Amino acid sequence: MRRFSLPQNKFLSARLSALIFLVVLAAFALFVDAFLQKRQIPELREAPFLVSDFSGNTSFDTALPEEISEMVPWDAETIILHFWATWCPTCMAEMPELLAATETLPEGTFLVMVSLDKASPTMFYESLKNKDINHSIKWIDDEKWEVSRAVLGTIKLPVTLAYDVSSSRVFQRVDGPLEWVSFLTALEK
Repeated sequence: MRRFSLPQNKFLSARLSALIFLVVLAAFALFVDAFLQKRQIPELREAPFLVSDFSGNTSFDTALPEEISEMVPWDAETIILHFWATWCPTCMAEMPELLAATETLPEGTFLVMVSLDKASPTMFYESLKNKDINHSIKWIDDEKWEVSRAVLGTIKLPVTLAYDVSSSRVFQRVDGPLEWVSFLTALEK
């Protein structure tokens, strides 16, 4: 019975080693590419937590810091809280799509952008201008991260919460970038 053995020829052995290395490298590259290219397309379903999980109070008005509750119109049906920063590459990469998608927010939906930048408002708007993002948005300067920690606990940007006003529940939390058009379309259903 013949056993399989590697070729004794050094040239053939080197070629086989190089081929195995290239196959492993290609598989790794495909895995990394798939991981980096993966974007979340959320299925809207009820999240397993109430706002009370964040602050101990189920009333949205008092559960969120004053800076947010003062901005929110109470006739809104859905409130989207988006936590982000200009120093976050993922946040800035999704910003053009986010701002374009907000042009067609579903009726009754309100968006609050919570910026964790340490810059002043002038510097903030200048950074948007420098990145070709020309859009007027309402935002909260949370340079000490007090608002974000009160709502989110730990912080990994970007984070988006969708809150249903009528049921007083956060029904969707997405950690990481979104496909905003799909997300807002799903909210309409």
